[in-house]
Amino acid sequence: HNAGVPATPAMKRQSKQKRRKEERRGPQPTEREVRIRKQIAAGWIKDASEIPADAIPVDPEFPPSGGWIPPRFYQDYRFDCCDCGVDQVWTAEAQRWYHEDAGAPYFMMAVRCRACRRAERERITQARLTTERGEIARAEKRKKRQI
Repeated sequence: HNAGVPATPAMKRQSKQKRRKEERRGPQPTEREVRIRKQIAAGWIKDASEIPADAIPVDPEFPPSGGWIPPRFYQDYRFDCCDCGVDQVWTAEAQRWYHEDAGAPYFMMAVRCRACRRAERERITQARLTTERGEIARAEKRKKRQI
């Protein structure tokens, strides 16, 4: 219930019923355990020992993109930024988000730090704007020549 709002008898009853239901069901498996069970069922692994303790198992139900075979797990990945050379860590959770939520192909890996990624996006945006302005200017010149 909302903080500061007193619980009504109906709210207390629902809360008690919910607790009893959870107690009967037992503890729910973690996301990691669910993913490991799916990998075992899919035949990707034989048992949980094949996934390092510090790794996030890949969801085998998530369709791989780009025709590549997905890895079995995401694990923190160290790399040097290709632009500034700073040592970076691409976390397992960031990899999971990038591949499963954002839909990037599994073969794509981080190569730039956050600051350099931001600068590269800005550079590309400016290049597009410059190109578009140039195309508009050329089109206007062509129109003037035709008149």
